[in-house]
Formats: sequence, structure tokens, C-alpha cells
Amino acid sequence: MGIYSSIAPWYDRLFPVGEDQAEFLISRLRGAGARRVLDAGCGTGRHLEILAEAGMEVMGLEPEADMADLAARRLRGRGKVLALPLESAGGLPEGPFDATLCLGNTLAHLLDEEALARGLSALAASLRPGGLLITQSVHFEKVLREGRSPFEDKFLEGGLRFRRRYGFDRAPGLLDFTLELSGPDLDFADTFPLHPWSLLELEAALGNAGFELVEVRGDWKGTERRDDSPATIIVARLDPSGDL
Repeated sequence: MGIYSSIAPWYDRLFPVGEDQAEFLISRLRGAGARRVLDAGCGTGRHLEILAEAGMEVMGLEPEADMADLAARRLRGRGKVLALPLESAGGLPEGPFDATLCLGNTLAHLLDEEALARGLSALAASLRPGGLLITQSVHFEKVLREGRSPFEDKFLEGGLRFRRRYGFDRAPGLLDFTLELSGPDLDFADTFPLHPWSLLELEAALGNAGFELVEVRGDWKGTERRDDSPATIIVARLDPSGDL
């Protein structure tokens, strides 16, 4: 069982979806006329729940089985969740979708250019021509420039402490990412690699997969992305001709 399944019961308190994020997603999806939405890397399904409540038809992919189960139970029949990785997005019989989400550093788990290309090709294949893709990750250029983790520890009731940190000693091109949740009679920890994709690298890979950029933002308020922004949020549109 992976670390994300281990922390699944606390996931929503550790990674809450704020009003700005919900409003950003709904406004872009509605603006694009999206009614059917796939969330590739849906976690415990909070984004799916928000979009279902906004009247959209939703489906989620989540590789961690415990997380996928929580997401499915949360939707209460208002959408479908499969315990599959994002690379499975293009082969779903439920597709194509009007929009696909890939949030929360999911793309950073694709560790080389070939894996990124496969993942983005799968996301493109999940969409109808002209469909929308919204991705979000940490502003990795800022992390690498500063050489430190941008995360503060979080404390939950019951004496629980949650820590996230990056390590910079892995082979060139990768970061170590450590997650720890500890407290009385509880101690979960894991370290695994992430690829700190830059905006330029993502732009190039998206273009190769048939996407054109619509906008790039630095936070969920929709602020222009700058050197000191916390995030890289990309809204891209698949070639409306369908010629990838």
C-alpha cells in the first residue's frame, strides 16, 4: 500500500480544495462549455464532488485503490471512479470528454520525457477535438532556484503532524519527495522521486501532444505566473481538428 492510501483518511484535511480553486475550475469549464469531465489523479474525489454539484457529469481515475474507493463513495453514484493511472485515460469506453483535469503535481510523477509524452498523449486521447485540459503543479523553477521546500508543516487534531519536503541530492533532473504523517500510535513516511517539469518543458510536451496553451497562471486566484508564484497552472485546448 502506498503512502497516499495510508493517509487517505486524513487527505481532505491535508489538501482541502479552497473556494478560489473551485471557482477557477468551474469558470474555465463552464466557459469552455464542458459538461463531461474526467479527473486523472482524482485523489479522494473532492474535485469530482464539486463539479458534480455544479451539474457536470464526472469520472475519476486514481491509481491508489483506497483513495479511489473513498472517491467513489463520496460521489454516491453521481459519477464513476476507476483505480487506474492517468496513462489509462485515452482508452476509456466512457470517453471522449469535454475536459480533463490533471492536478496536484500528478504530472511530476512522470519521471522522464517519454513517460510525460505517453501521459499527455493519453490525456489528449481522452478528449473530444477542442476539449480542455487543466493541469496544476508546484512552481518547480522557483523550488530549484531557492533550493528549499515551499511547504509548512500542518497540524491536525489528535496531535498529528504532516510534513512534506523536497530533497535535492537525487540524480540530475529529479527531486526526492518525502511525505510524513506522525502522531500518537501513528507513523507513516515515504520518499519517492518526482520530475520538476519546468513551464517550458510542459509547453513543448503539450504542443507535441496536440495542445495549444490558452492561459498560464501562478495561483488559483488567476494571478499571472511570475518568478515568485507558488504554482504552475496551465489551461490548454486540444487541436479542434482532431489531428494530433
